Amino acid sequence: KTDKNLGLVSGNPQPLPAKTFIEKAINNFLNNRERLKSAYNFKNSPYAVHGRTMAFSKKFINEINLPVDILGDDGFSYLSCKEKGYNFYYQEKAVVWFRSPQTIKDYINQATRFLAGTPQLHQYFDQELVDQEYQVPKRIKVKMMLLQLINNPLGYFILKLLHFYCLWKSKSYLKQLNIRWSPVRSSKQLY
Repeated sequence: KTDKNLGLVSGNPQPLPAKTFIEKAINNFLNNRERLKSAYNFKNSPYAVHGRTMAFSKKFINEINLPVDILGDDGFSYLSCKEKGYNFYYQEKAVVWFRSPQTIKDYINQATRFLAGTPQLHQYFDQELVDQEYQVPKRIKVKMMLLQLINNPLGYFILKLLHFYCLWKSKSYLKQLNIRWSPVRSSKQLY
């Protein structure tokens, strides 16, 4: 109410306690990223925006033109907000609980879509802007790796191998873009 130039607000999604091995590995990553978010500019980055918890100002929503083929609508919304000169606000107190993927198949589906979505943003925004906004300092990446290794070494290695596979898969995914993806079913079962 006090910021008349506010365009986009995002909340704080938190994973529910994990039930499966892969979900524990994913939550290990998410929980350790949460621990480090004050160590870098997380609250002013596209990593703070999630489709699960986005709210748009009336003025900004009337100016944004979301492409039908966009994979990362949250990243697109954040970059549009910045590009159009609106302010973004991360509301840490607005917690929304969600379920991480519980199967390897669902993780691959979700991670491939995310990894393909970031380079796709270069079609709509200046490449330097996209790369700068998604940049995470190396010292933070190293701390993330160490925290994950300490808390769940096997899960970290499995998730890292799957990540490299998804990175490779995302390159071919962009060539045959199909925005009608299979839903990540295990992340929809909250209980």
